Amino acid sequence: MKKFGLILIVVFLLFSFVSCDEDKELSEYKVSFNSDGGSGHMDDQIFTEGVSQILSSCKFTKEGYYFLNWKDADGNKYSNGQSINIVENLNLVAVWKEYCIVTFKSGNGEELTQKFKEGETKALTKNSFERENYYFDGWKDEEDNLYKDEYIIKIENDLTLTAVWKKLCKVTFKSGYDGGGESVTQEFKEGVAQALKRNTFNRDGFDFIGWEDSDGNSYEDEEEITIDNDLDLKAKWLENFYVEFEQGGGLGDSMSSQKFFKGKKQALSPNSYYKDNYFFDYWKDQYGNKYTDEQEINITKDLTLTAVWSNDMKTFELDKVNGISFSLKFISKVENTTLGGKYETNTVSLSAYLIGETEVTQELWQAVMGDNPSKFKGSGNLPAEEEVQEKRPVEKVSWYDCIDFCNKLTKKVYGDTTDKCVYYSDSSFTTVYVSGENVYMDMSKKGFRLPTEAEWQYAAMGGKNYIYAGSNTIEDVAWYKKNSNKKTHQVKKLASNGYGLYDMSGNVWEWCFDGFQSTPALGDNPVCVDSVYDSRVVRGGCWGDIFDYCSVASRYGNDPAPVTGADRLGLRLAGRF
Repeated sequence: MKKFGLILIVVFLLFSFVSCDEDKELSEYKVSFNSDGGSGHMDDQIFTEGVSQILSSCKFTKEGYYFLNWKDADGNKYSNGQSINIVENLNLVAVWKEYCIVTFKSGNGEELTQKFKEGETKALTKNSFERENYYFDGWKDEEDNLYKDEYIIKIENDLTLTAVWKKLCKVTFKSGYDGGGESVTQEFKEGVAQALKRNTFNRDGFDFIGWEDSDGNSYEDEEEITIDNDLDLKAKWLENFYVEFEQGGGLGDSMSSQKFFKGKKQALSPNSYYKDNYFFDYWKDQYGNKYTDEQEINITKDLTLTAVWSNDMKTFELDKVNGISFSLKFISKVENTTLGGKYETNTVSLSAYLIGETEVTQELWQAVMGDNPSKFKGSGNLPAEEEVQEKRPVEKVSWYDCIDFCNKLTKKVYGDTTDKCVYYSDSSFTTVYVSGENVYMDMSKKGFRLPTEAEWQYAAMGGKNYIYAGSNTIEDVAWYKKNSNKKTHQVKKLASNGYGLYDMSGNVWEWCFDGFQSTPALGDNPVCVDSVYDSRVVRGGCWGDIFDYCSVASRYGNDPAPVTGADRLGLRLAGRF
């Protein structure tokens, strides 16, 4: 019972204490704001004892200054919007900081300003000044530092910036004919690289080839230039002419017209027409003038060129001054023919081709290679009476020498270009052959080459089945052991075969492209690339051989780089067209 009474007394005392605390009144304090030289008004702010509140933001202003913070009598600092709890009245004085001023000058009396807080980073005001016939190129301070428009900067002090102006230059384009013709203009900024406008002028029968200024300087269309003054440009024109190509009885898609320019030499487009069992010989214009394929010409009027076809002989003049030329005979395509002689069961088909009328002469080799390797020359090896030394066949040439000769002759005849060369050092036909043991043949090219063995034998037969090339009597057509007097002889001194080809029997053995096998290659345009004997085919016999070696059917293999016996080895050219 006593314990229960004690509990009641404690509860009563606690209730009395709480009631007294709730009835206690809380104090209020005042915060006053002093502008310290600024202008405007701010009401006092009442704070309740023990309660945190947000300070009012500064509403004062001061010309040329920005509000930094508040400061009380003890030097304590307070920022705008700071949360505080005070236990006495408080007087806060505004602290001011002078603005940094950026002054913008136009250079022509106008000024604008921009305020920066000390240490503040922001963009310069965009330029609004203008100056006739000039463009704004940025700002410059008193120390000649340059600033782009709207450049982002951080400053600690006042700054004066003056506008930098550069001239706007004008380029005037004139059509350059008909008394000056049309004109257009283009605006350029002084000292700034800029492309000229694309030409829009036209002139019938002429091509625009660029611009020219009053000092004679030339400019390409859309050329990038830099100028600091006005510029007048006059269009330059070049008169043009057209060449039309007609088939002349040939076949193939029509060749496109070719544009030529007055005073400029240019190569004719390569002929793309064809005619069965004929080769393209030359072009003939409406005035009767002749032009070779891809000849470089300079014309002063429109031309119509008509293809002229031949099925006989094609002659190439290598050196007009010294009269050095060579001719190739046309051989029509043939299908499923036998080669005759002991190989009469060998059936081949051949595309039309050209083959040398004669063996390659010493003078032709000298003109192309710059030397004459032949044994039969000089005072110790004089030609036969009434024969010309230079017209004797070249000999002592290896198969590789002949490959090199063919490519060099191609470049000499068709210009210093490799796109018509037949022989390459790689199977992808990218590196034109110069030297070495790797040789690959691209027969689609129109350059000169060695004949294939099948081409050689078909041409040697001359449309007949004689034992020798043109006769069954060897003395009629061949220089061999009995009649040669142990020497070579000038080409074309004996009778030709039925195709007008000379010395295909006797005089010198003639290299073929094929590798040597026990029997010749067969089929369509056959060629034996490899040889089990590491040798190359030679045909026709020579000055030192007995009659049997000089027969059309006789064939042998020879080391492509012989050490001995080379004075019996020569060549005959072949090619496509």
